[in-house]
This record gives sequence, C-alpha cells and structure tokens, in this order.
Amino acid sequence: MAAQYEGGKGHRLNSVFWPYKIEYSSKDDKFRALCYRRHGLRRVRCILNLGRVVSVRMAQVEGNITDAMQEIRPAERFGEVTLEISKERNALERCMIQFAHFEKRTEYDAAANRYTCIIKYNIMDESELVIRVLSFGPTVRVLGPEHFLQEIHQRVDRQTILINQNRQQEPTVL
Repeated sequence: MAAQYEGGKGHRLNSVFWPYKIEYSSKDDKFRALCYRRHGLRRVRCILNLGRVVSVRMAQVEGNITDAMQEIRPAERFGEVTLEISKERNALERCMIQFAHFEKRTEYDAAANRYTCIIKYNIMDESELVIRVLSFGPTVRVLGPEHFLQEIHQRVDRQTILINQNRQQEPTVL
C-alpha cells in the first residue's frame, strides 16, 4: 500500500508499506499496522498507528505480490523469556492482560508462592517486550535468557544515568 502517514512529531512520511499484521492495544486503545518498507536498499520494520494514516491507496508492485513479500519480509525467528511473577498488586492478572497476544505457559509454585511464565515471542518484538516487562517493576523478575536480562540491565542503567544528569542540572532552591 502507498500511504501518507503523520508521525508523532508532525513529520509526514510518504512511502510504500507492506503490512503483515494488525494489532489492537487495549492499553492505548489504538490499532497498529506492523509493516515493512524499503529505506534505500534496506528493509525497515515499522509500526503505523492507524489513527495517523492520512491517506492510503494500492501501490503498484512489479511482479508477483507473494514474491515481493517474501523478498521484503525476513523469516520469523522466535525466542522465549522466563518470568517470575509475584502475587502482589494483581501482577498475574496484569501480566496475562499485557501479554495476552503472546503464546505463553504459566505455572504456580506453591512453595515459593509465585508464578513462572514462559513467553514465546518474535525476536523482532524483543525491545517492546523488554519495555512491557520493565513496566511491572519489582512484581516481575526475569529469570532468563541471559541476553534478555542484559537488555533489562542496560535499559535500567541508561535510565539511572539520565535521572542523575537531570538532578545535576536542576537549580538548587533555598
């Protein structure tokens, strides 16, 4: 599809997109289209908020559309993350809602009084999953894999640095 899209900062983008999935976010009450588009010689994955699409029309694609999609869309690869979920603050219910569209397996450990949840995800969605996991704060702990844990630590470290920089720049009130 050829679309004109207005980004969050008012920038307009005219491009040809290859949508492959539509998602609904109950948290944001928004529909999103997961797409690929060409950026020079590279293919770029993008997410379009459907409420910001200004106009859309069928794009002219040379050759077979199935072949074009195979060319632009890489093979999906999946990963798994293991979470330990406490019973505090309705964490289990919140996790089940937040991760409803992911394939998952959840078990209760009576001895530890905690839940263990294994979530299967497309690795292209890993950054979004990291952000969602972080939003649960201390009620969810990542047990593995190691690279996912490292990504969590890096994001927390970057946030700590930003907070400390902002504190240093604040004027002192007497």
